[in-house]
Amino acid sequence: MRIITLSLIGLLILTCHGLATASTENETLELVRKNPRNWQRIDTQTTAQLCFSRQLGSFTCTGQHLESAQRYALIQHDETTGRGQGYIVAFATTSADGRIKLTGNWHRWSGKVWLVIAKDVRGEAGDKKIDQLIHWQPTRYLFESQSLL
Repeated sequence: MRIITLSLIGLLILTCHGLATASTENETLELVRKNPRNWQRIDTQTTAQLCFSRQLGSFTCTGQHLESAQRYALIQHDETTGRGQGYIVAFATTSADGRIKLTGNWHRWSGKVWLVIAKDVRGEAGDKKIDQLIHWQPTRYLFESQSLL
């Protein structure tokens, strides 16, 4: 009988959608469709999961059942900067079956996080400059299931 021993370091490494950490906690935020009249969640298969590390600043966002072959922007909406303003975190285009994956680094995890149609925002991803939401189509967006502190 052969016994396999795992090292403690190997056991301490946790992953969240491919994001590896040894001594940091990952947080996961679900992005969902919401009714723009009352902002209540709409039960649908169209969702995304944002996994991020505040300490490392790394993130991965995966989504499914989105509009196919559509370019999206992951944004961090900041109500303190003014109406319709915030920061573009990343851009990505969905596959033919409506899947998306965005990855990168971002350190400003607070407020609200949305996944919106890319042509509805003006600005560059990751530049830490205030960007502008120029069109409002909330029925096509995903919104955070809870605000980040």
